[in-house]
Amino acid sequence: MNRFRLVIFSIISIIAISLSYYLIKIYLAQRYYNLSLRSDNAESFFSNIQNLKKAIFLNPDNAQYYFRLGQEYSR
Repeated sequence: MNRFRLVIFSIISIIAISLSYYLIKIYLAQRYYNLSLRSDNAESFFSNIQNLKKAIFLNPDNAQYYFRLGQEYSR
């Protein structure tokens, strides 16, 4: 019985850690994206590009990040 509880606890722990890792990546990607929205002057061009590339690296499934990166390159 104790072995069964240990296995169940291990499985639940692995799922919780995996979910936390995924959510943290999405949160950080959104933070980098928001940083790129805050400043629209010419001096911040390179930092905006860098922040958007970090956001895309962390969450490549979000089309908003790619669109915003295209907008930055077109300025």
